[in-house]
Amino acid sequence: MKFNVQFEIKAYDHSGMVVGLELNAESIAKFNTNNQSLGYQLVKAYVTDDDSVTDTEGYPAFVCVKLLGDFDSSAQAENAVPPRELLFKIADMLVGDESLAFEESWYNADVEEAEAAVV
Repeated sequence: MKFNVQFEIKAYDHSGMVVGLELNAESIAKFNTNNQSLGYQLVKAYVTDDDSVTDTEGYPAFVCVKLLGDFDSSAQAENAVPPRELLFKIADMLVGDESLAFEESWYNADVEEAEAAVV
């Protein structure tokens, strides 16, 4: 079965230029074409603000990456180990030259059964 698994990591955007960034469809398609052997397809990648944190140095944010993968069950998808190297590669592609300071490790934030494969 195919599931979309969203991985997230908390980060600080010291430039104030990263929150709101999202990879466009062309970048996602190019990434998937160039990385077909990874076992996942990129569905979406974006940066959102973390409004639960105040009085910090920099802008608190979450880097969110949704990947499509094959799993035997929803439980297996929910327990998927974050593919750290792949996630950091996508995060670097997403933010470009801007700098993020990552605070924690990647974690599995959401799972949903995929309705159709990414083309």
